[in-house]
Amino acid sequence: IEHGAVPLTGLDIHANIVSPSCATTVYGRRGSHLGYEEQRDEWIILFDGSVSCEGFERRTNVQFEEQSAVRLSPGETYAFFVFMPVPQLLLTYSQELGSVFSSDYHIQILEGT
Repeated sequence: IEHGAVPLTGLDIHANIVSPSCATTVYGRRGSHLGYEEQRDEWIILFDGSVSCEGFERRTNVQFEEQSAVRLSPGETYAFFVFMPVPQLLLTYSQELGSVFSSDYHIQILEGT
């Protein structure tokens, strides 16, 4: 992250179905996910509820409550884990851990596991 803090108020994910109500939980933690994949107490819940799944190749928005918004400081790493209890989430499998998946002037999204 460059040029000041960036507020993150939600995520767009991809679901493989169209449904007005998809149970979704988004967890987050400051720092990397590595070594914490199975340590539930090291993650906070950013969102736990239902979202409107928009289907294949369409963005499904997960909007955080104001108190759950994440403020990312320059150079900071923040990990996210998205869970759906039924197999509705489409994954993009990592090509190389830590490589840039997407970026713009304000933020870089790195590949995880």
